[in-house]
Amino acid sequence: MKREAGFTLLEVMVALAVLGVALLAGTRAMDSLTHQASLHERRIAAQWCVNNALVAIRLRGQLPDVGKSETECVQGAMRFALETSVWTTPNPNFRRVVASARSGDQTDALLSTVVGRY
Repeated sequence: MKREAGFTLLEVMVALAVLGVALLAGTRAMDSLTHQASLHERRIAAQWCVNNALVAIRLRGQLPDVGKSETECVQGAMRFALETSVWTTPNPNFRRVVASARSGDQTDALLSTVVGRY
């Protein structure tokens, strides 16, 4: 009997199964990268919000009043709940200021500084 050259059906099926697993792994990796990129984008936008809030307090040129305030910050298509807290320090010429940006229940950015009277 003369044997013909080529692949058997079983060999083709195993090759397709291996290829399918490799493609599935690649798809999951791309999905993970896309998710991480959107998370990073949201955190950068939140960081801009808290930076802007602290710079605005410094530009007023006055010692901020003690207490909390909440506003909304919009960066592009993203909205954040911006909370600014001002606390006293042992030195009456300084105040501690903490700004945090949240989207939903998650805090995306938190930044703290000390603001002086002069």
